[in-house]
Amino acid sequence: MIRRILDYTIPIYIMETYDEDEDTFKSMAEAFIRINKYGLRIGNLELMLSFLAGAISGELKKKISDLYKSLRDKFGINLQPVIRFTFSNFGLKQTQISQVEQFKTNVNRISEHSENEMRRILDKCSKAMDITIEFLEKELGITHSNLLPSQTPLIPISAYFYYKNIDSLDELDNADIKNIVNWFVLVSFNGYYSSQTDTKLDEDLEIIKGSAYFPYNKLLENMQNRKAKVKITLNDIRKGLSLNVLRSQGRSHLFLLYTILVKKGADDWNRVLLSGRKFSEELDRHHIFPQDYLEQNLKPEDQDTKEILINNLAKYNIYTQKYKL
Repeated sequence: MIRRILDYTIPIYIMETYDEDEDTFKSMAEAFIRINKYGLRIGNLELMLSFLAGAISGELKKKISDLYKSLRDKFGINLQPVIRFTFSNFGLKQTQISQVEQFKTNVNRISEHSENEMRRILDKCSKAMDITIEFLEKELGITHSNLLPSQTPLIPISAYFYYKNIDSLDELDNADIKNIVNWFVLVSFNGYYSSQTDTKLDEDLEIIKGSAYFPYNKLLENMQNRKAKVKITLNDIRKGLSLNVLRSQGRSHLFLLYTILVKKGADDWNRVLLSGRKFSEELDRHHIFPQDYLEQNLKPEDQDTKEILINNLAKYNIYTQKYKL
């Protein structure tokens, strides 16, 4: 078997071009999409992003690139939420953004905007997403995207700030702040956008677009209509005791643990509030009981059970990287 693997010939196809101009990059992007379209590993949005690099140029391409790099440096944001949010403000539905076959047409529609209009929209997008990041840091102590189970919930909040022309968090009243926080924690913990992302986002963005205040109740109605959970129960939290929170299914529990600690004014065990620390630079998650001790003294029947016993929610806390037990 090993010899067959080593001797297996991997076919390589080289596509060459005799010219290099804007049409060349478009052709390359289209070829990439055609080759990968029916594969299982690359989704439609990823294919769309590959086309983006070759299909647009000039002011739009530079503005989107600058916006993304700025947010990535500040918050570790991915390109997907930036593209979803930005293109929605050029009039595209999420379902259109994710349709590879329509993407070339949709990019052309965006490119028809005047440079001044394009610049105005992108500047508003940048401000809205900056304020969203500022909001999460101020209200929930979230300073980096690695604290989030998903980055998709950033989009509706950014859209609300965009449509309301919010220039400062001081413009938000207490009811708006409370509703945004409660909605964000709920959908992040329950993974609301993990399925049917396009249609759910389109529905929520349409409601937000016409709302004078953050439409918490109407957004909950959307969730109820889709039979999604609209509460976080004690049993939901207790499930963290039977999960390995180091794996993807446990990320929502670590997120909830962190937000609860921040809202309760917990410190980093060095008398500095968690909300005053940068998670990616100064804070980290650690076992309350030493991992080596648990490894040596827990004797379950199988390895998966052992991992859960060692890495479940009750075994973790968040404190400064410099602190040593």
